Amino acid sequence: MRHTFSVHSLAIMANEGLDLYHSMPLLSAYLGHRSLTATEGYVRLTAEMYPEITERTNALTINTFPTLNLKTGYNEAN
Repeated sequence: MRHTFSVHSLAIMANEGLDLYHSMPLLSAYLGHRSLTATEGYVRLTAEMYPEITERTNALTINTFPTLNLKTGYNEAN
């Protein structure tokens, strides 16, 4: 039930346009977790179920994880 509540809550926050970067700590505190890592275990999403949420999350981390060209092994940001 906690997993379902967490996923649905995050989906609602995303659909209402709330900043997911700030929403996760709120959800984490509501669930009584001491870290975001604990909450992340509850809100694992699949692209097939919630493509709009994964797109928004990817937009937040676009510069965090560079694209790696597997053929050359070089970071495409270089």
